Amino acid sequence: MTPADLYENDFYEWTVRNVSLLRSGRASEADLAHIAEEIEDMGKRERRELLHRLSILIAHGSRLGFSDISLARSSWSSKANIALLASPISSSVIGAESNGSSRVLRWMVCSLIF
Repeated sequence: MTPADLYENDFYEWTVRNVSLLRSGRASEADLAHIAEEIEDMGKRERRELLHRLSILIAHGSRLGFSDISLARSSWSSKANIALLASPISSSVIGAESNGSSRVLRWMVCSLIF
């Protein structure tokens, strides 16, 4: 079965075979086209998930800032709680981009924390 057929018919077996080839230093035998496609798709999924979680964090921070309900504010206003929620996001954002967009996202997260 060709690597392309294996990719289409048995994804798990395709991953096992290609991991074995790459780890043994036989990259020229691996299905590099599909590996590159999978890595690219994984990066896009991770970025989408990061932006989704960041938008939720910003929405909750905005609601909290405009809320008149003291009970809701008392449970979420602690900087430590918000910092704990934002820390995985901010560390991912800092390394996510090499251009200026990471600074913008970092500023958005930090403005919610402090």
